[in-house]
Amino acid sequence: MDALYQVLDGHQSDVNWVDFSGQRKLVSCSNDQTIKLWEADNEERQFRPQSISPLKGHAYGVNCVRYSPFGTIIASASTDGNIILWNSQTGEQVVKLMHDSGSAIRVCCFSPSSALLATGSDDETLVVWDISTRRKIKSSSDHEAKITGCAFTPESAFLVSCSSAGDLKLWDTKHGAVNYLLTYEPAHDLGVLSCDFSSQYEVNVAEGPLQSFYLLATGGNDDLVKLWHVRCGVHCTITLSHKLVGHNGNVNCCKFSMDGTLLASAGGDKAVIVWDPRTGNMIHRLVGHSRYVTTCAFSDDNQLLASGSNDKTIIIWNIDNIHVKEIDVNLDRERSNVEKEEDANENGDRERTNDVGNFNRDKYVADWSESDVIDWVVSLGFSKYCSIFRAHHIDEPLGHRNKILRSIMTIKNPLWQQLADDEQNNLRKPSEFCCPITHEIMVDPVIAAGCTIVTGTSSLSTNATTDNILQYKMNLLQQLLNLEKVDPKTIEHYSNRLIVLPLNLTSMSSVAIFAEHVTQVIDRLDFLICNGGVMFVPFSLTRDKQECHMSVNYFGHCLLIFKLIGLLGKGNPNGEKSRIIVVSSGAHHASLGLRIHDLHSTNLYSVYHGYAQSKLALIMFTYRFDRWLQHRTDLRSNMTINCLHPGVCRTGLMERFNFFKLKLIQESPLFRSANEGAETILYTALSSNENGSSGKYFENCSATRSSSVSYDQDLQEKLWIKTCEQLRPWLKIDELSQLCPA
Repeated sequence: MDALYQVLDGHQSDVNWVDFSGQRKLVSCSNDQTIKLWEADNEERQFRPQSISPLKGHAYGVNCVRYSPFGTIIASASTDGNIILWNSQTGEQVVKLMHDSGSAIRVCCFSPSSALLATGSDDETLVVWDISTRRKIKSSSDHEAKITGCAFTPESAFLVSCSSAGDLKLWDTKHGAVNYLLTYEPAHDLGVLSCDFSSQYEVNVAEGPLQSFYLLATGGNDDLVKLWHVRCGVHCTITLSHKLVGHNGNVNCCKFSMDGTLLASAGGDKAVIVWDPRTGNMIHRLVGHSRYVTTCAFSDDNQLLASGSNDKTIIIWNIDNIHVKEIDVNLDRERSNVEKEEDANENGDRERTNDVGNFNRDKYVADWSESDVIDWVVSLGFSKYCSIFRAHHIDEPLGHRNKILRSIMTIKNPLWQQLADDEQNNLRKPSEFCCPITHEIMVDPVIAAGCTIVTGTSSLSTNATTDNILQYKMNLLQQLLNLEKVDPKTIEHYSNRLIVLPLNLTSMSSVAIFAEHVTQVIDRLDFLICNGGVMFVPFSLTRDKQECHMSVNYFGHCLLIFKLIGLLGKGNPNGEKSRIIVVSSGAHHASLGLRIHDLHSTNLYSVYHGYAQSKLALIMFTYRFDRWLQHRTDLRSNMTINCLHPGVCRTGLMERFNFFKLKLIQESPLFRSANEGAETILYTALSSNENGSSGKYFENCSATRSSSVSYDQDLQEKLWIKTCEQLRPWLKIDELSQLCPA
């Protein structure tokens, strides 16, 4: 490879990890749930996908992938809670492993001897596996936060694990056992993100008992790479050696070269830095990715360095050909529509649906014109349908219509492409995240009671949910952030059964005042539908020092529920239980876990994780609140709590998207009507079949399982305590004592 670099495209989401086997084989994994295998030819050393690539077997994003030391096995770790071992030659699954909790697995690492595999997960558990027997040697929950990295010493005698809490733990892995040795904290003030041992180490027997000395590198949220001297023997110590300053963002990954003479680090500043670990000096600063760099790895001969990024690409840097300290390349990865049509003619009718994420990325989907949509159809290889598409009618019985609809599904997915930072403020909110009660953009939550309270609406327009609630002759309290949006005719139409009250969920004081006003207006509450929220907003802290997603989507609702327990606990005169309905989202599956030590994302923020974490927190709160109810004999017979995913609805919001005006997309079966969109909410609130159901998660009018991490009761308990602590200023003494007794 004579060029300075090669760009590998193919993943449809963030590239989370890369790893070399030898000099010519590379493996990568992504949030698109796939593992891709690449191989370089013998002459030009250009990397191309192997015939068995991609490997598919995970239900959610793949967070880590590693070759075994001899390259025969590939281990992959995923958010779905599974570790899969693959045959690297055939691509077949060898075995599937899982932690006891089923929580998302973040990292995995083979011992250099190939005998052991270490895995770390969101449930704060480190597990060491015996590869030959597939059994657990050790399962430890000593960490107090999710595990972000693990690494074995060169001779496989010791293991270091690190967590988002900032600590390092040292383990003895000799003789087929795993024993805890010591903890160093804090290694990084804001959390450790990666760790790796150098292959160079020393053994000393001249001064008594055998002692081994190792060099460890770590990267963290404090933008630093740190080098540590680790001594193991009768007395074990971890001592800081150097701080390597060069990144202007989180250091997401650090990796030594095979011979230990080089160290690479990948950062949130979109840069990869190559260091001399002996001196701590920077050798190269490589900038080429358009998003933050998540991972890096050296080839065995030190000639190549691979880096992966949230821009969905992998760059293979030819270190041997780089003779300057800093290199900044502007990679133009866009292809013209003409080139795409040529590809279509050359490759026939092969599947291109997954390429939609790279189509016309200079223009957001909401701004596509009809001609842009036609160009998109051409890029799928369906030029002959353009005239039919313009007429909004495709009846071809060959499966092509479904192919286009699958591409539409990809487009409407809120995570279908990563946006540049400067695009986030203009982000349009997909319909899945609209208010399923009013089908408008969610501004604040909705409560509905028999008395019904409904929060989260941006207008008082008549809609399916409101109509159904009022048909039951119940009084409806509806909340608005801006009372100027109230339509007097609507209130008059419902006589005195519709009451509108102000509520700002970014202010806990406003929530407390709202709840106090409610208790003065009604004497019981039959239904509380917690539905309001915000999505994908830039980082900001409310007046109460809460991150916006967590304030509006989570803490505001929790406080509202706590304040209205008295009304809900009175039950219904007809003998039916009062129901709390928590509207979450299927997006909670995309969460990176619950960062219990950084709920407000002051250390590390992503608009995607911020939203997904708040929805995951709602589900975990639902399960924990249900357990609290079961211990309250005065309440459990009178009230229930459930959560749900409302689905994707065809609403007025979609009219903002030019392409949605096409009849084909408007009538697509992928979108629900307003009545269909309200079904799960109405079913959970009104169905007699669910009168006694509590602590469940619903989709499509039926109970189903939420993500595995949401069932972690230890994490639920920590979240419950943290929630009570943060809401303490707005809770009365008696309210607080019944929720969190001292």
